[in-house]
Amino acid sequence: MRRIEPSVAHRIPRPKKRGSRTGSIVDPFRWVVIRFESGLEEDVLFSLVASPDVRAVREQQLIRYRCPNSGTPEYHSDYQVDWWSGVVSTIECKYDEDSERKAVPAKIGGIGRNAVLGTTDDYRVVTQFDLDDITIANARAIVACALDDDPEGLEAVRRALPGMPEGFALGDVADASGLGFRGYRAAVALLQSGALSLAPGVAVSPDARARVGRPVAS
Repeated sequence: MRRIEPSVAHRIPRPKKRGSRTGSIVDPFRWVVIRFESGLEEDVLFSLVASPDVRAVREQQLIRYRCPNSGTPEYHSDYQVDWWSGVVSTIECKYDEDSERKAVPAKIGGIGRNAVLGTTDDYRVVTQFDLDDITIANARAIVACALDDDPEGLEAVRRALPGMPEGFALGDVADASGLGFRGYRAAVALLQSGALSLAPGVAVSPDARARVGRPVAS
């Protein structure tokens, strides 16, 4: 049976006034529980977990920073992200109107400049306008398929990829793997690895046009 590691959060998330849905997901690529405390955080989390650019995601990580007349107050990041590029980012998820009203970008920037514990390479604010419905839906599909935990299916799809044409439907690689619908789900899960990809804005489906490797930049 697969061992799932517990959350690494430094605090337990509490509901917020807006989008106060709290919960957790299992990251099926690192097999760890990750918590969220709003609808926006949930969408961002799925998108990060499903991204081939992300090495790891940790939620609610403690950062202490210098503040005049306040010593070293504490801040807990919504997410700390290790990218495969080697960069580590602290991400704050805020609805756009709240971000502007509370001057969140300036606040996060100040924390970054004055951090003394838990420093990262950059500090980012993500709003609902940084994600689109297709990206979120695709991320949820990728995570759901990866939860099948089907290494044999993934390997069958990987073996089929070198024989695929330059462009093909996800359903075609499923047929080439010899696994049918199981192969399709494995192909969707494999999108997270970057071994195959969809063009930006293309929704996951058996008819979705895919290619081997990362998408070509426009």
